[in-house]
Amino acid sequence: MSQTDEGVEDLPADYRYRDYYGEEEEEEYEEEGSEDAWSIYDSETFISGPFQSEKSTIPEDILEFEFSFGYDCRKYFNLTVADPDTLVFASGNFINFFDVPTKTISFRRSALGGGIAHIKANPCPEFNHVAVAEHGEIPLIIIYEWPAMEINCILKGGSQRLYSHLDYSPDGLLLVSQGGEPDYLITVWNWPKRKILLRTKSYVNDVYRVKFSPHVPGQLTTAGVTHIKFWKMARTFTGLKLKGELGRFGKTEFSDILGILPMPDEKVVSGCAWGNILVWDAGLIKLEVFRTLRRKCHEGPIVQLAYIDGELWTVAMDGHVKVWWYEKIDQADPPDDDRVIQIEPTYDFHTPGLMLMCVRKRYPDPKDTTYFGQDGNGGIWIIDLNTKDTPQESVQIYKSHAGKVVDIAVCPWGPFLASLGEDGRLYLYSYLNRKLIFEYQFPARGACMIWLPPKIANSGDEILMGFDDGTLRLCILTIDTENETASLSVIQTTKPHEKVITKISMNRPCKVLVSGSDDATIFFFQVLSVGYVELVPIGYIKVPNAVTCLTWYFNKVSIVLLSQSGSQYRGYKVDELLVGCLRGEIIQVVVPHEPQDYTTVSYLLNLDIKENKFTTYKAQIRRDIKIREIQAKKAVKVAKKRVEMEKLKAENPGLDIDEEVFLADSETEEELEPLFIPEIPNRIIWMQSTEDDTIWLSMGGYDAGYIYEYKIDQKEEVPCRFKMVYDGDDIEISSYVYNYNKKYLIFAMQNGEIRVNKIHDGDFRDLSDYWSLAMHDNLNGFVPNMCFSYDERYFFTCGHDEDDEFIPELAIPSISARIVFPKSVHDEANYDKLSIEQASLKKEQDRIERLANKHKEMLRQKLKNLLERFQKVLKRNKKLLPSQVIPVEELELDPRVSEYIDMKLNEELALVKRKLAFDVQKSEVKMLKLRNHFVDNLAHIPIIVKGINSNHCVKMLRQRKIAQENTHMLSIIGEKLLEDEIKGRPPERVPPPPKIVIPKKQKDARLEYFLVNLSPSITELSPLNNKLTRLLHKYRHRKLKWERREEEWEEFVATKPAVGVNYPEDDIALEEAKATIGDYKLKSDKSYKPSKSQRESTVKKYQELLLSRVKQYNIRNDFNNKLFALREDKVRIRQELLVLQKKLEEIHEEISEQQVKDGPPVPQEDASEFPERDYEIKLVLEIEEDLEKQPEKEVIQKQTNFDYYERDILPKDTKKSDWKEMDVCVADFDVLCNMSKNEKKDTPWEYDIRTRRNQRKLFEQDEIIDEMKRKIYDFNNELEKIGNERFTVDVNAKLMDIFLMTLHEELIILKEFEVLEDDLQDKVNQKMSEVLDMQDIIQDSNLQIIYHNKEIEKMNEELGVIQKTFLASVVDNKFFDFLRKVFRKKYKPPRVQKDDESSSESSSSSSSSTESEDDAKSIDSRDFGIIKQDLNVCPKGCDPAVYDYTIESRSKRHQVEIKIKEKQKMIELLKKDLEIQNKKIVFIEKQLQVCQQDLEKYQREKQEKLNEVRCTVVLKLDQLQHLTTEDKTSKIMDTLLFSKARLSKLYKRTEELQVETEQQLNRHKRNVKHLTRMKTDCEYMASTVKKLQETILVNMQIKFGKVVDIIEIEEAMLKRTFGKDDLAELEEVLLKKIIHDLRLSMMDIKGMYIDQLHYWQEAIVKTQKELTMALRHSTSRQELLSLLTREKTELARAIVLQEKKKTHLQGIEDVARLYKDEIEKLEAILEEQNQQLQEIKDEIKLLKTKGMLLKPKEVKKEVEEEEEVKGWDLKDWDEEVEEEEEKRKPFSTEIIIPTTLHEKSQEVAASLLTEMLEALDVKLAQKSTETFIKSMLGSVMRGLSMTELVEELLKNLPIEPDDKQRGIIETTAEQLYVVQEPDATEEDIDYYSREIMEDIVDEVLLMKDEPQLVMARLVSKLVDNLPVNYLKQQTSLEFLVQKILRSQLNLKLDEKDFIHMLHTQEAENIMHEILQRVYDTGTNKHY
Repeated sequence: MSQTDEGVEDLPADYRYRDYYGEEEEEEYEEEGSEDAWSIYDSETFISGPFQSEKSTIPEDILEFEFSFGYDCRKYFNLTVADPDTLVFASGNFINFFDVPTKTISFRRSALGGGIAHIKANPCPEFNHVAVAEHGEIPLIIIYEWPAMEINCILKGGSQRLYSHLDYSPDGLLLVSQGGEPDYLITVWNWPKRKILLRTKSYVNDVYRVKFSPHVPGQLTTAGVTHIKFWKMARTFTGLKLKGELGRFGKTEFSDILGILPMPDEKVVSGCAWGNILVWDAGLIKLEVFRTLRRKCHEGPIVQLAYIDGELWTVAMDGHVKVWWYEKIDQADPPDDDRVIQIEPTYDFHTPGLMLMCVRKRYPDPKDTTYFGQDGNGGIWIIDLNTKDTPQESVQIYKSHAGKVVDIAVCPWGPFLASLGEDGRLYLYSYLNRKLIFEYQFPARGACMIWLPPKIANSGDEILMGFDDGTLRLCILTIDTENETASLSVIQTTKPHEKVITKISMNRPCKVLVSGSDDATIFFFQVLSVGYVELVPIGYIKVPNAVTCLTWYFNKVSIVLLSQSGSQYRGYKVDELLVGCLRGEIIQVVVPHEPQDYTTVSYLLNLDIKENKFTTYKAQIRRDIKIREIQAKKAVKVAKKRVEMEKLKAENPGLDIDEEVFLADSETEEELEPLFIPEIPNRIIWMQSTEDDTIWLSMGGYDAGYIYEYKIDQKEEVPCRFKMVYDGDDIEISSYVYNYNKKYLIFAMQNGEIRVNKIHDGDFRDLSDYWSLAMHDNLNGFVPNMCFSYDERYFFTCGHDEDDEFIPELAIPSISARIVFPKSVHDEANYDKLSIEQASLKKEQDRIERLANKHKEMLRQKLKNLLERFQKVLKRNKKLLPSQVIPVEELELDPRVSEYIDMKLNEELALVKRKLAFDVQKSEVKMLKLRNHFVDNLAHIPIIVKGINSNHCVKMLRQRKIAQENTHMLSIIGEKLLEDEIKGRPPERVPPPPKIVIPKKQKDARLEYFLVNLSPSITELSPLNNKLTRLLHKYRHRKLKWERREEEWEEFVATKPAVGVNYPEDDIALEEAKATIGDYKLKSDKSYKPSKSQRESTVKKYQELLLSRVKQYNIRNDFNNKLFALREDKVRIRQELLVLQKKLEEIHEEISEQQVKDGPPVPQEDASEFPERDYEIKLVLEIEEDLEKQPEKEVIQKQTNFDYYERDILPKDTKKSDWKEMDVCVADFDVLCNMSKNEKKDTPWEYDIRTRRNQRKLFEQDEIIDEMKRKIYDFNNELEKIGNERFTVDVNAKLMDIFLMTLHEELIILKEFEVLEDDLQDKVNQKMSEVLDMQDIIQDSNLQIIYHNKEIEKMNEELGVIQKTFLASVVDNKFFDFLRKVFRKKYKPPRVQKDDESSSESSSSSSSSTESEDDAKSIDSRDFGIIKQDLNVCPKGCDPAVYDYTIESRSKRHQVEIKIKEKQKMIELLKKDLEIQNKKIVFIEKQLQVCQQDLEKYQREKQEKLNEVRCTVVLKLDQLQHLTTEDKTSKIMDTLLFSKARLSKLYKRTEELQVETEQQLNRHKRNVKHLTRMKTDCEYMASTVKKLQETILVNMQIKFGKVVDIIEIEEAMLKRTFGKDDLAELEEVLLKKIIHDLRLSMMDIKGMYIDQLHYWQEAIVKTQKELTMALRHSTSRQELLSLLTREKTELARAIVLQEKKKTHLQGIEDVARLYKDEIEKLEAILEEQNQQLQEIKDEIKLLKTKGMLLKPKEVKKEVEEEEEVKGWDLKDWDEEVEEEEEKRKPFSTEIIIPTTLHEKSQEVAASLLTEMLEALDVKLAQKSTETFIKSMLGSVMRGLSMTELVEELLKNLPIEPDDKQRGIIETTAEQLYVVQEPDATEEDIDYYSREIMEDIVDEVLLMKDEPQLVMARLVSKLVDNLPVNYLKQQTSLEFLVQKILRSQLNLKLDEKDFIHMLHTQEAENIMHEILQRVYDTGTNKHY
């Protein structure tokens, strides 16, 4: 936030700006040179004019502004409505005033010439003002009076260079301005007082918009590049402050914001770049608005918003104005994880082709709907936004280019100007009449343009244009000067380039056209004039970079060969082209004039190209200027010093002065800035050749501001001259132009200025005489071209913001009327078409391919002929004898040919598969999607079963599958219902359990505990048998008696009813009665309250929905299964019919045609009945022609039935025999022979057989036909039944569908209401819980009061007992009265010292008075006189024991009394708490009642919503009973639909209730009678009890003389006699004693403890052995001690000898000191050589293995048996140490970590680490860098995670990285994580890890140190260099254990000694595992 202070408070809601600054003191910003606040300004003086140099001789009015066409329509909010008929907008340095009715424009220049920033009209009608913000140095904001345009006030100080936006407050009294770079200040102005109220920095980037809130005073909003900021004007103790809060996008993507709108509730609505609406609240995005289906609200950025009558209006660049219902947006509450709302606009106004930058309301009337729209596609529109009537069509009132004007061209013969925009539009203006007369839209974006001169285009109507699609378009522009109309036709299009054409130019004779492009090529065309211009391509050359400028050099003359005729030659002037490129390259090339012969295939020309490159020289120029300034300053100083020196010499003639020293400069040399060289060379903007055969260059970027001069053919890159542009340093010169006589050179400057330089004769380089005028926009005023009119009376400029014209002076060229009218060509965008060069190359390629294809075809024909011959040879070969057949292998020339062909075929097949893989996969995906959507979701593919020979058909019912989620939810819905029931269950107090008589289990006749383990035989044989039996019998009998008495009492108490609790049976009966009372509560009733079981919940409804889905599925599925079965029957019947038809055909072959009967036709199989076959994959194989031509072999099937034989025997084609019947047996032989010879006639026998066969076949024919008809009839009948059934099933299914819809609606309603209902239910449950808790508290308090009262009663009884006991003890004592006084003395609590002494005195006096009263009361009437005795002293003659007993009894009484008082106090506190709790419970019960009412009200509302859901029920007419009278019927909508079963049940229930009522009345009578009888019995029993009590008292008086307690007497007797209170207890003690004696007599003591004796004996033996071992161990220790003592004496002797050696060493130290430095150098060299040697070895090892370690060959080693170390072996310890040191020498102490990375991966990882060091700017020595990379490669090998890699990098780097560097480190870690271990297998990793582990173990175990340190070092190194998972493997642990067992570490080590040396948990775990295994399997060695 900006300018935030403590104590800031927001402005009040009713605050108004005028109230504030009219009353409160303001915070003012005074500017230097500020004028009087109420100055009067002359508006004419605030109009900028031209600037002239000091040497200027140019007339001031050389150029005068005439008119401007167009404006910057892409500038945000560049449209203001001054009044309904006048629009104001900015154009360069001009304010444009557009008169809407006349469509004319007037202009006003800016005040300072810096350009117009923004224009804003005051919205308040009181202030008819227009505020204009300008650009420039300390720009102004000028407020003009409208329409007089008089200056009201001028505001200054809001920005340093420019403004971006202005806005007025709603009341018009405040103005806010938003500045641009470099300060980005937001300033709030009190413009009536011309002062600044508030000012602060808005943001660090461009801010597009600032806006006052129209509803909340003091609230502002700014928005711009990827930000939005919310501001408040707040009042603090230091004054008014501006507090800002930056909007946070959160999960939403960052976006530029243009449209903002503060809302009345302090929310802010804004647009975004992708066209959606964002709602901001408290600095966060509350929600994002989409259209339905998550479509964008607009297809372009939203630039403007408005809030009108509850509707939100949005204006966007897509040309749409949409209206949204804001209340729905505001009240939306989407989920936190997706803050999105989807709605549709209520209105949508769209004008096609518009790019709305802003809209402004025309009239202030709210009912008017006319708006002006700023069109970013060029122009201004009137738009009607009427939401009540049909809106009128939009009208364009002003046209301009959309965006930049890239080029202009002037008509060479008339007052016409053509302009080409980047939008592809060509505009033709009549600049004398100041109007647009023609426009044309090209299909591509414009780039450059030339109006061809009349000397080449005689008609002067041809224009050549270049476009961004690389195409040149030659057009004829026909102009009708009288009517001022025009037409255009494109006569030629050619595409010489692939990218945008940047420049086109023609040589002076207009014979050659040159075009340059961004594709780094230059194309040459020959210009032919054949009645019209025709471009003939010559060719092209390549240049180093994109072309930025073209210019011609014509001064060079050379002789070239044009043609040859004998020996004659002709000379010609050569055109040389100069080309400037994007990166400063300068190209010189001689231009050919005609097409070249060698360009038939490619247009690439072989030209001699000279190339030079511009080198930046500006930094050196500036340095030279700086040096000259320094030298000039020094020369001035030296001159002054020389004057002083001469003066001194004159004053002191004999003085000798060193002139050099005196004139020397005492100041230090000024440091010069380093030379700046741009990383990317700058572009050449333009070039021109000069009179001196030199070239002028104008550069862009850093090198701007100078004109650099190069010589022609100069090879040096440094320019030979340079010329600074006066007052133009760092300003680019975008273009230049000379007038006709070259007296004036006009520059177009980058800042929008037009500079006219006068060229003096003899010095064309002098540009000091100039005149300049600001015209175009200072920020976006690049001027690509300038030109004069044909008569040079008008001057034109075009810019990237607008077009301007000027006036000053020539001859009109002559033109001829057009005679030839060429045909126009079709024009289209050529972005995807080939260029000329590409087309030429393609043409050649196509020619080559045609020739190749022709050659291929010829070879294919030859191969075909040869193949045919080879096939013939093969056929002939097959026909030969087997012995003569030539094997096929021998016919094959070479098997490699076939293999090669097969290989090629497989490669081509693989290639085809790869090419088609994507299409195949795409098709499969499409097919799967369609199949999943349309087929797989169905339970069955819909089929149609048609009747056989019938038109009847039945269609399947379409049914989807049941989703798996449905089945899954059904399986868990029970649990959900239980959870829902538990969740919604109201809290209940657990009722006290009824006292139910629980019958006690019959106890088993077990032995008493003191008879356990004692057999009955022992008790029988015991001498104590009789006594024991008698005592046991009495004991058991008495115990049983008391147990039965207790059971009877418990049963009796259990029957007592609980107070205030009903019987459970009564409660159950009451609930049942309420549920079955017999009334049916309608859900539409307002008092309807569902029971707990009837309450609808989401889970119950969802369960009903799931079950209904299953039912719906089963309805259709059962029918579909029947239809499928019927289809299978049809298939079966058709097969049977085919068999029967075949039989029928066989019969028809034998019978005559007259006897033939046709059966019913067998239908063909209908494909529509088997739609699933369409989804089956069918594989179709093409059969070779030879196989198809093979004849089919006839298969003869032999039939063996009788019918076959019969048919075979009968002759065919015979006639009926005319033989008469005869006896064959008696016939003559000749007759029989004649009969057999007549074969054409049947014999009688044959005739008989044929007749019988014919009859049989006719019968079979009839049977077959009947069977076929029967089958068809049965099937059709079944189909008809199923068809009828389909109607019923369909109706039921549709009803179920409707019911599902109903359930869905109810489920939605329940979901909507469930959350709030659960909340209300939770509140009710919470209040019920509070009520129950309070009731429990009250009940507990009551119980405590009852308990304390009972305690008090017991204590009072105890007091009575104490008093009775005391009186009974001292009643006969002569000191009875004294002792009674002592006993009755009241308890006095210990005195507590208080400040108030009077209170203590009063308390003491009261206590003394109380004592005196007690004394007075204790005096007996028999005492005469007052005797005062000390109650604290035992009187003489009194027994001290009695006195002590009295004191003791009194103390007991006091204790009991104190307890009673405490209990009474507790009761009082409980009663007070009880009163408070009662009040609380009343309050909570009221809250509970309110919550219950809210819940019931909400449930009724839910029920009303559920009642509104429409249900569908099918009724018959006889079910309707809605007759009001016999003749009239009531409305169906007013009737009640009721179930007949429920109605019958209600009727039946009435009778049941009547019967139950009679039964209850009878029962009540019986209960009354029983109650009367019970009262009578109770009265009788009470009188009986009273009589018995009186009898008992009388008997006690007779027997004891007084009333006594029998139980107390019994207990006293027992206690006095036996010391026991209970007789049963006494008997139990006696029995215990007897049994104990009996056990002792029967027990064997020694046998019991024999096992323990053995155990302790063994323990003693074991302890003795341990003692022996300890003694032996102590002996060995003593021996070791003696050995160490001896060594100690030897060491002491050696120490004494050291003193003698010191004297000898002192002499040696002097010598060593002399050679110390040399020794250290040699040691350092040696160490470095050793390290290099080791690194070389490592590198050789890695190179040999290519990053992988080779497994060594297995070498068998002889394992030597290790001998145990004994104490006496220590004598050769020194020798063994020397041997061990010799053994260690071959081992390296450095651990070489083999990596699992390949060599390539190592290089990649090393390069990544090097790049990271460079990016971090970490400078390490080469050795340190290699060490760092080597260590990190080891870390990568270990397979660390990404987080561990980051930590490793941070640990090894010598810097503390910031956030940016940490991001680089994390990126490198991710890349290393990807690189690590790309190809290593698990076996390789295990093998290399084993190698590393062996090296580490061998190295560490060879070190001499304490075992604890060695062990800790070993484990730490293993954990640091190897994965923990590998170390925890079984094999790894076994290897470590074996190594440790064989080493010196096999000592008894304590883990506590070195666990602190391990720094990680993994190391501790590994150490624990090793120790556990070592000391479980190894042997300990102790010294």
